[in-house]
Amino acid sequence: MISRNQDFAENGSIKNKRQVQSQYWMTISYTFFISCVTWVQTSEWNNVTGKLEVGDEVTAYSEKAGEPINMNLYWGTVMAILSLVGEEYDVTDKNGTKHHHNRSDLRHRKNHNIVYGHVSDDKVHDSYAMQHFTTHELCDLESYMVQKFPEDLPSGKIKCLHTKSDNVASHFKSRKSMNYFSRLSNATEEVLRNVLLFILLARQIMGRENGMGLADA
Repeated sequence: MISRNQDFAENGSIKNKRQVQSQYWMTISYTFFISCVTWVQTSEWNNVTGKLEVGDEVTAYSEKAGEPINMNLYWGTVMAILSLVGEEYDVTDKNGTKHHHNRSDLRHRKNHNIVYGHVSDDKVHDSYAMQHFTTHELCDLESYMVQKFPEDLPSGKIKCLHTKSDNVASHFKSRKSMNYFSRLSNATEEVLRNVLLFILLARQIMGRENGMGLADA
């Protein structure tokens, strides 16, 4: 699954290096739309050998990519390396409980992160701008993954996209935006095919904080 956080930044301004007096009082602004994309690398996840570092995030007793889900899995953090030869580690779960594991029990949650910055001279921040930036971004992301991370995109197309944003209706949580995301599953090959979308709609999950909330971090 690919996770994506999106938001409009404050409008930037363009200034000439050398200005005559009248130019000083003129501001040329631009729109800056930011998107942060991340996913867990399949090659690292499927590894059952190899050194883990203290602080690495892992999932214990998890299945490999494509296998049936093991419901006994749990998330944890590597706290100590007990043996490099035997590949044994101390892992602490979310409740602070310490566990002893062999390396083969642990799936390494190593993320690959990409940040997109879209710049436009159109200063309108609305759903249509978001749709334009998102369409171009997902096409580029798909091409990048096919070239650099084919194991993470075996079908050549993004199958699962988890998009998060704040609750600004004019940008993201509107009928126009919901219609756009729902149509991605029927989009042409130039955009996406067979996309499963998870949209965070609940205000209590990702509330509107005008640049100060978790979604704006």
